[in-house]
Amino acid sequence: MAGCRRLPETALIALGIALFLAAGGCSRSRSADEMVFERGCGACHTTETPLSKRKSLEDWRRTVKVMRERGAKISDEEEKMLAEYLYELRPDKR
Repeated sequence: MAGCRRLPETALIALGIALFLAAGGCSRSRSADEMVFERGCGACHTTETPLSKRKSLEDWRRTVKVMRERGAKISDEEEKMLAEYLYELRPDKR
């Protein structure tokens, strides 16, 4: 193919990366709830521990309050948000 120019390999790689990132990449961004969950719960135990339970909203509120009393580093606002997030993920609606 006379007259055709080939892009250098590094340019092709950069173009591929740019297209991949423009399409959203392979990972989704984490919500504020997820980050508080990972930081607040994951500091003392795996995040699988709370995810193995199902509780009412009131029970999640009590659990999060107790965890905070035991040293979970979350604010008043994050305590409320975390209880609601856990209830959303693992509700017990009996």
